[in-house]
Amino acid sequence: MMKRLLLLGILLQGCISLLWADGVNGLSLAEGTNVLREHFNAELYRSIQMCDIEYVREALANGADVNDVSRYSGETPVLRAIDREDMDIISMLIGKGADVNYANSYGGETPLLRAVSLQNIGIIEMLIKHGVDVDYPNKLGRTPLMRAFFSTESIDAMVMLIKAGADIRPFAESISDPLYSYDLMIVCVKLAGLVRAGEFEVLNKLIEHGVFKKILNTDVGLSYFSNYFCESCLQESDSLENIDLSLIHAEPLIVAQNYCDTLIRLKDGSILKVRGVSAKDV
Repeated sequence: MMKRLLLLGILLQGCISLLWADGVNGLSLAEGTNVLREHFNAELYRSIQMCDIEYVREALANGADVNDVSRYSGETPVLRAIDREDMDIISMLIGKGADVNYANSYGGETPLLRAVSLQNIGIIEMLIKHGVDVDYPNKLGRTPLMRAFFSTESIDAMVMLIKAGADIRPFAESISDPLYSYDLMIVCVKLAGLVRAGEFEVLNKLIEHGVFKKILNTDVGLSYFSNYFCESCLQESDSLENIDLSLIHAEPLIVAQNYCDTLIRLKDGSILKVRGVSAKDV
């Protein structure tokens, strides 16, 4: 394949030179060069699709554009490589100047949004290290953090994004917005996952930005909050001292309950566990 690319490149360059010299069909040198570049751009996409880094390297060496926008998909080589989840090729493309913040024309999909959808933490981390905009939204206004909360199963992506400085406000403000139609059960499951994983720094940042208040202001959100988040608090009661639930309510707050135990956070921030007493009797 590599020899074929080299030979083809030499032949094409020779043909273009002859056409330009003879003026056949009025083809200029610039037009001939574009024909050659388009060929190697196509070779670049095919090489990425095959996950063959040597062919990718050869196509780039022959003049393929690392930021070429496909006329068929509206995407760039780095987006294609992310679809294939090939870390080595992604790294090579970025090293050659691939735009990590490019948004395609079909919805505004970016490399980071795509990586979040795939739940590929390695790619997310690589993009962050290379200066990706962690808040760049798609055409619907959804940021990578919003997608991480709503459309992925793992908490790893949202934890990484928040620790990288992702703006929590757009997500917090969108929770009660019918436009986004968030499944609050998924959000509460994610919050419960943070408790179980001991990610209290992230959890407290979400509290500070009003995420919990937004959830508790909806009837369905209150139900899910009790069933998922509070149940996790009850199971991980030793960790409650790390969660600043006083930012949610100023009054005593029942933070978890089941048939035999109730946990209450008092005004001074302390946790009171009452065994064998239901919350309604406290």
